[in-house]
Amino acid sequence: MKQLMSKRIIAALFAVVITCAAFINNTKDNDAEALAGMWELESAQGRPSGFIKALGTDGKVSNILPTKNGYALSMKGTYEVTSANTFVEKIEKSFYPALNGSSNKITYKKIDDQTLELSFLVDGEEYKEKYRKLSFVQ
Repeated sequence: MKQLMSKRIIAALFAVVITCAAFINNTKDNDAEALAGMWELESAQGRPSGFIKALGTDGKVSNILPTKNGYALSMKGTYEVTSANTFVEKIEKSFYPALNGSSNKITYKKIDDQTLELSFLVDGEEYKEKYRKLSFVQ
């Protein structure tokens, strides 16, 4: 009888752990979906207007830079939502070779469905950026 009760308690605890893990994973997925889209820079130090950050639901990220000849891919990599207000970019390829293979922790705040604020450190200096979500016409 005591062994049966112990097995039931262990099974119940296992079910709770699995449920909690699924909830945490689902929260991260929902955060990634909420961040996904094409975001155009509205304000920031050192970035030109027209700069675009593309965040995919598949965890891919790209930065697209306007140039006098059109647009150029200035960075590509992946990102992972690590909490309710942070994600980490893993840079695969960048215009700036020193960034290749590096990671960048970014704090984000969604002001509303169309406005996203980002802040991050580069060489100990904090940068803040404000983006608006681009809409697509079907």
